[in-house]
Amino acid sequence: MQSAYRPWLIAALTHRPLPPLPAGPDPAVAAAIVDCARNDGVLLLLEQAMAAHPDAAAVPAAVREAVQAAARSGLFDQLAMLSEQRKALQALSGAGLRFLVLKGGALAHWLYAKPHLRLVTDLDILLPDKACIAEAAAALAGIGYVQVTGNPVANELSFHKPGGPYGRFIVDAHWRLFNRALLRDAFGFDELAGGAIELPAMHGIKGLGPVHALFNACGHRALSLPHRQITGIQRADCLRWLWDIHALALRFSADEWRQVTRLAGEKRISAILQEALQTTGAAFG
Repeated sequence: MQSAYRPWLIAALTHRPLPPLPAGPDPAVAAAIVDCARNDGVLLLLEQAMAAHPDAAAVPAAVREAVQAAARSGLFDQLAMLSEQRKALQALSGAGLRFLVLKGGALAHWLYAKPHLRLVTDLDILLPDKACIAEAAAALAGIGYVQVTGNPVANELSFHKPGGPYGRFIVDAHWRLFNRALLRDAFGFDELAGGAIELPAMHGIKGLGPVHALFNACGHRALSLPHRQITGIQRADCLRWLWDIHALALRFSADEWRQVTRLAGEKRISAILQEALQTTGAAFG
């Protein structure tokens, strides 16, 4: 049922003319749009986009009101997540650890107009090597996190703390950018740190720079594609992840695109980049 509303959702996000909504009572249509936006992790982004959409006046009042009400609830959830993530990052930084923030935990702070517009469900960090895990574990334990058993062959460990809108706060500490052998050695910590940028209002904490963030987003998608059984906001085709790629591509300069092309060739991951960009282009144009 939700797939029928995805074209409308994408048109709303990209400020294109809105296609006709599927037939049905306005409250049912409104509920389906909210469910679709939640399932794709873009509810708060949708609420912002609808407010400025040229066709906003033509959207049924029931739809506008349902999105606004759901977004208000979602806002509180995201503010709780962002607050806890800030505490975790401050604890790690205060312990003197070198690390970089990955994925949405970093992009939320510089790629989006406001951090809460990028749905975050956990926090991913990259450490220089596995030897740093003990220090990270000690810093996180000081604010209530405990290490959980994970995949023994993965290049990461996960730390959980009860609470939050999803029942637990999660910090995933990686010592490689990617887990799979195909990409595991593509980018080293020092290379990524050399292109890192300071996150706004985060007191010196850094995340991946734009070019490396694009490779991280595209690589994450590639590694998620085989897992077709995954649904909801964790699936490979989730709009929140595709929107990261779309937003990054929109802001790139000619020099950044040249750097992307060069690195893709050097790292032999052009096909992964091409697939992600083509899929994103097909979705958003």
